[in-house]
Amino acid sequence: MLDGEEFEQHRWRVGVLAHAGRRRDLVEFLRGNRARVAGWSLVATEETAAALRAEAGLKTAAVLPDAGPEDRQLRERLVAGEIDALIVLLSPPMRPAGGSDVMPLLHAADIHNIPVATNLATAYCLVMGLAPTDAAACARG
Repeated sequence: MLDGEEFEQHRWRVGVLAHAGRRRDLVEFLRGNRARVAGWSLVATEETAAALRAEAGLKTAAVLPDAGPEDRQLRERLVAGEIDALIVLLSPPMRPAGGSDVMPLLHAADIHNIPVATNLATAYCLVMGLAPTDAAACARG
């Protein structure tokens, strides 16, 4: 667990995943919170990473599309301790045609005590929770 000063200085490593039908929502959300997330290390699927770089101006690393399912690669990074939090926006059903199953990723996050936002409301809470300076300013009013 990080103490107050370590928390303030920590560079958060956040995995982001959005089904095609939710990618626009994710890009708009992170663009709107750009000042809060600009210092994070974002890692995403290739298409999401490209959209975040081009449309939100956020530096985002991409997992390799030829190295197996992208959600599996995010899970492997999470298990290795390389991801501190996840934002996962899904389109019903949770496994779109031709898509992979994200349940193993969510299960791994649960086992490893990694916070997961699965909708925009919880994504906002996650962003505010990892941006303590903003959270403190909001609390002071």
